[in-house]
Amino acid sequence: MDNMINYSLIIPHRNTPELLQRCLDSIPHRQDLEIIIADDNSSISVVDFDNFPGNGRSDVKIILNKEGRGAGYCRNIAIDKAIGKWLLFSDSDDYFSDYLPILLDKYASDDDTDMVFLNAKAIDEFGKLSNLSINKYIDNFLKQKRKALDVLRFSFWSPWSRMVKRSVFIDNKISFEEVPVGNDTMGILSASRFSKSFAVESNVVYYYYKPTQGSQTKAAYSDKTYYQRLEQKLKVNQFYKEVDYPYYWPIARAFRDKHLNKTDTYRQIILKWEYKKAADFLATINYFIAKILKII
Repeated sequence: MDNMINYSLIIPHRNTPELLQRCLDSIPHRQDLEIIIADDNSSISVVDFDNFPGNGRSDVKIILNKEGRGAGYCRNIAIDKAIGKWLLFSDSDDYFSDYLPILLDKYASDDDTDMVFLNAKAIDEFGKLSNLSINKYIDNFLKQKRKALDVLRFSFWSPWSRMVKRSVFIDNKISFEEVPVGNDTMGILSASRFSKSFAVESNVVYYYYKPTQGSQTKAAYSDKTYYQRLEQKLKVNQFYKEVDYPYYWPIARAFRDKHLNKTDTYRQIILKWEYKKAADFLATINYFIAKILKII
């Protein structure tokens, strides 16, 4: 049976059972696909565990994690259980388009590609679609714009934006960070770093749920999350230097963040970054030049 599994689709979940069911309903039943749901200590007042979404589906594995260590930990324990050739990821409040079965048929026998970039659209509770930055990145790649592949690899970090060979994670000992904020970033950037061959899907594969009243899975801003977000930006900036990716945009972005500039923590982190150093200053200039030239 193990040899028949081409795809492991991983979904971390916490306290959104109705949306998780919607996500599952968008995934086809296939003999070559397993779905692994890792529940992050959901509340019994919100989730009926006797009727947990996916119960009764033979292709679904449910991991009930009572440690409450976040989505990064859930993805890691799911990867440990996965047996598919490919890894796909979904957030529990998002779902897939009707193109998913076509995608799965297309790459089931692909032994050459390491990573496939998946196009996506944002969708609200009324069904209204809107663009995401990955739409432009994919369009630039298809138009053979300069540095377009590097931008795809390193400028969009959501796990659902890629389908990755499981061997890339296993062979390079890649895991997701087990932190409250930005736990997906470094894992996906590392997978992009070690992948050697790439493909791009221009058709919309994924719908990112972005309700008008705010996503249920997005952490609220607080002084603690400000610090964590800024620390994450610092890690990304260091990663960009290591892979010689010139667009060190997280620093510039931090200066434009209207939430971050209200806290003492913000000023302390900026001092830690030593932003006025010439290298970071030039990197920021590079970012704005790239925007003007429409490279990113």
